Amino acid sequence: MAKTIQLVLSIVFLVFSWNASALDFTVEALFKDKAMIKIDGKRILLKAGQEKNGLTLVSTDTYQQVAIIDIDGKSDTYDLGRH
Repeated sequence: MAKTIQLVLSIVFLVFSWNASALDFTVEALFKDKAMIKIDGKRILLKAGQEKNGLTLVSTDTYQQVAIIDIDGKSDTYDLGRH
């Protein structure tokens, strides 16, 4: 019984991990505390702290041309024009 539960939890974890990494987005423009991001082909303007499709804009740095983005609890730095 314990092995069955462990297997089910492992499968659920893999499905959620796959969905998070499958998010297709590009940072298209940066502003003070805002970023224009194309998510799955649709452009949206996110403000710092705002969330859309599991992606949260944490902050922007227009000097270094990067956005700090949190995807399902994991923050990372993304360059302008790249994913």
